[in-house]
Amino acid sequence: MMVPVNLASVLASLVVLMVYFRRCIPATYDVIQLKPPSTAIKEWVTFRAGCVVLVLIGFFGLEPLRVPVSAVAAVRAVLLVAVAARGSVIRSG
Repeated sequence: MMVPVNLASVLASLVVLMVYFRRCIPATYDVIQLKPPSTAIKEWVTFRAGCVVLVLIGFFGLEPLRVPVSAVAAVRAVLLVAVAARGSVIRSG
């Protein structure tokens, strides 16, 4: 299984992001100024298609079948653009 490699990859990505954006991330913030989390997602169909279906099935479901991640990502990108094009919030054209 690739679980240790996946975890190392995620950890390395987080470290790079923290180093790159360290000056932009405030040490403290006022929690009252935060918007409700439900306002972050503008189009639920695209969110569900992108995160839930394509990531879980695409990456984790096809890993045991030895399908290359690049192939999964390419197909996922095309499908996500198609789903977003059907919606009214995200302009994809």
